[in-house]
Amino acid sequence: MLSLGDNQYGCGGYQPLLQSFDPSWGRFLSKIHPVAGNHEYQPSGGTDCAPDAAGYFRYFGAAAGNAQADSAWNAGAWHMIALNGECGDVGGCDAASPQGQFLRNHLGSSTCTLAYWHEPYYNGASRVSDYRYFWQTLYAAGADIVLNGHVHAYGRFAPQDADGNVNASRGIRQFIVGTGGKSQGSLPGSANVELTASRFGVLKLRLHATSYDWQFVAVDGSVVDSGSAPCH
Repeated sequence: MLSLGDNQYGCGGYQPLLQSFDPSWGRFLSKIHPVAGNHEYQPSGGTDCAPDAAGYFRYFGAAAGNAQADSAWNAGAWHMIALNGECGDVGGCDAASPQGQFLRNHLGSSTCTLAYWHEPYYNGASRVSDYRYFWQTLYAAGADIVLNGHVHAYGRFAPQDADGNVNASRGIRQFIVGTGGKSQGSLPGSANVELTASRFGVLKLRLHATSYDWQFVAVDGSVVDSGSAPCH
C-alpha cells in the first residue's frame, strides 16, 4: 500500500496519527509504504505538532525511509521509488540535492518503474518547477507511473514528457489520488487530463511483469475509472 502524504490533518503530529489514522488505516501499517506531505512538516495548526516531520518518522518507523524520508525497493518486476517532495524542508529537489542524488542512485534496472511523492508536477493547469528534475530523470530512465496526492481529487493524465508533451510510447502516466477523506475538490485545469473525479476512494494498481492495470474505486465500491497499459 502506498500512502501519498498528508496522512494526518492539520499537522502530522504523532498523537493525532494514533487517534485518527491508526484506528482506520493503521490496521494496514505493516503494508504501508508512505511519503511525507506538507502537513507532515506543518509546525502548527493541530495538536502535538513537531518540527522536521517528527510525528511522521515516529509513527511510520522504518517504513518512513532514510533520514530524508526516501526509500526504494522492488515489487516483482517493478522498481518502486518513494521520494520526499517537500523540497524546502529537505535541501531541494534538483540535481545537486539529496533528493536528486537518491533518485539517480535508485533508478534500478527493472522493466517497469513507479515513483511517487506528495505534490504533483502536473495539476492540469501548470507545472510545479520544483519537480522538473524528478520528471526529467524518470523520463530519461523510461519510468512508467508517477503517483501524487495533495490536490483533493482524482486525476488520470495522458503519458507525458517533462515539457507537457503527450508521448504515448515513452511518456510517464501521472495519477493524482488526493482522495483520502479530508475534503473533495477538483483539478485546477484540464491539460492532458484523461479523466478526473471528485470522489473519496482509492486507486488499485495491479502490477504485471510488463504492464499494469488500474481501477479508481470510490468508497461505495463503484469503479469510477479503469484501464491498462504496457510498461516501456
